Amino acid sequence: MNKTPPTEGAAARWRFPFKYKLALSIAAILLGVLSGTFLVLQARIETNAVESIKADLQTTRQMVIGLIEERSARLHESARSVGGSELVRIILTDPTLDRLTADDIVAEEVMPRYPQLSLISVADHQGRMRASSALGARVEHVEALSSPSLQGRVGLAFLRIGPSYQQVTTLPVFVGPRERREVLGVVGVGMAWTVGDLVKIRTLSGADIALLAGEGIVAGAGPAFDAADKGNPRPPDGMPFNRVSAVSPEIHDIGGERHVLLRIETHGTAGAPAFVIARSLDAQLAFVKEIRRIMIQFGLLGIAVGLAVSLAMATGIARPIRTLTAVARHIARDNYTLQVHVRSHDEFAELGEAFNQMIAGLQERDLIRDTFGRYVDREVAQKLLSRPESLHMGGQKRDVVIMMADIRGFSHLSEQISPEATVLLLNHYFARMIGIIKQHGGVVVDFVGDGLLAFFDPLDSDAPTAAGMAVACAFQMQRQLAEVNEETARDALPRLAIGIGLNTGPAIVGNIGSNERAKYGIVGAEVNLTQRIQGEAGPGEVVLSEPMFALARESVAVHRHFERALKGFRNSRCLFSVTPREPAGDGAVTASRVSITLPTCSSRNTPQSLDCSYDG
Repeated sequence: MNKTPPTEGAAARWRFPFKYKLALSIAAILLGVLSGTFLVLQARIETNAVESIKADLQTTRQMVIGLIEERSARLHESARSVGGSELVRIILTDPTLDRLTADDIVAEEVMPRYPQLSLISVADHQGRMRASSALGARVEHVEALSSPSLQGRVGLAFLRIGPSYQQVTTLPVFVGPRERREVLGVVGVGMAWTVGDLVKIRTLSGADIALLAGEGIVAGAGPAFDAADKGNPRPPDGMPFNRVSAVSPEIHDIGGERHVLLRIETHGTAGAPAFVIARSLDAQLAFVKEIRRIMIQFGLLGIAVGLAVSLAMATGIARPIRTLTAVARHIARDNYTLQVHVRSHDEFAELGEAFNQMIAGLQERDLIRDTFGRYVDREVAQKLLSRPESLHMGGQKRDVVIMMADIRGFSHLSEQISPEATVLLLNHYFARMIGIIKQHGGVVVDFVGDGLLAFFDPLDSDAPTAAGMAVACAFQMQRQLAEVNEETARDALPRLAIGIGLNTGPAIVGNIGSNERAKYGIVGAEVNLTQRIQGEAGPGEVVLSEPMFALARESVAVHRHFERALKGFRNSRCLFSVTPREPAGDGAVTASRVSITLPTCSSRNTPQSLDCSYDG
């Protein structure tokens, strides 16, 4: 089993606990929902407020225009009444009456009868001013004012007299019968637009209002125009009031507060001034600030509650996760004695049960591995894991060194001792032999009764090296058998003797079997040949095939050589019984040349002399 130790050190110290992540996530969600709700609500309220204010301003505009028209009607009636006065006719017809006396007559005799009027003026048929109630004041544009009435028409105008605007109506005064009447003079009457009039309009409409004169303000009513006097107008956003749209209300900043403004134009009246009306958008939305304050309070409370609840929830989630993590770390160390206990009735309980089932499965797997895994060579398993392609069914054909070892006379020995003793003897023997094979890089493939099949794969080395390791392994197995016999003799077990056969050649190396049951091994004719060679080895003998001898001749000495016709094979085979080469007295190996007569492997019919060089 591959074990990955839990992360330790600096990386682990920087972990951010899940419960805090969950708590902050919930808090962020709450904050986002509250902020989004407030922004959407504020935008909708502001849009509705702007539309409502625009509608109110249009209503106020109609109110101002209606008031101007109403004043025009009242002034028309007053002008007719003044024009029919006998005193006015005297002023127009008496050439001896001077201007000062005429002004006194108008101011003292005529004006008291019309308290609603702020101005009465009388001009002759040439448009020259004969009398005026504006004592000492110069009435501007008298000629323009009188001109329409001198033609017999009603004149409407606004006159700037002193600090105020006068809404004036002029009527002609006729003399003679209707058929041949002539214009005797012109009477003009006026009403002043004062701050009081603007206050009344503001009271009725709720909108701030100002009377304009050019870019300045003559009079104003309401906070938007309180600081804007005649000499120091306060334009919105640096733009003069007389440039505010007269069609669609606009939003402008006045003194740090947003206002919706609309200009009112009185078309059709000479010299008519303009009005500007305003409603404070920020004042209209003052309750939004209260909503914001309440939402902030409840939002903070909600976030605090959300944090507490989410921390509690996250702790409840993190606790079983910590338990599972601790158990997983023990499992990583092959400790399967722990069980997961989750005190809940949710998905974590199911996860805990699944975890316990996994532990039970791992325990069973390890039991199977420990009990039956001994039948599979661990080195083989490591090679399989290091080469994932070798896990597939099938194999590769390549040259390997094959070893077969068998106990001589084992059937006779097994009849002399009990089955238990037989198993004990085999186990002791195999344990020692397997260790030697692994030590020399061999792979134990199978046990056939008392026989042992292994191979040496030169995949990670060359063929001579693999052959040398195999021969050295065989010699050590023969030497170690003596120690095995000494150990088993203490238990009154018989002595063992083995014969070992070594061969090299092509074989299929890979997974043999099915998907349900397979083993990693070798198959092929060379495996069967090795078994036959092993059968030709006597007790304590190591027999090599001719190809094997060609690879390992530098590390062996020939004890005997012979030719055998092996069962299942057509041609005879040259076999060599070998022993380890003995070093000379100084540690060097002595080589000699011996002329041997034996069949060659290429022709089995005619004996011939073969010159073999090996250590004798």
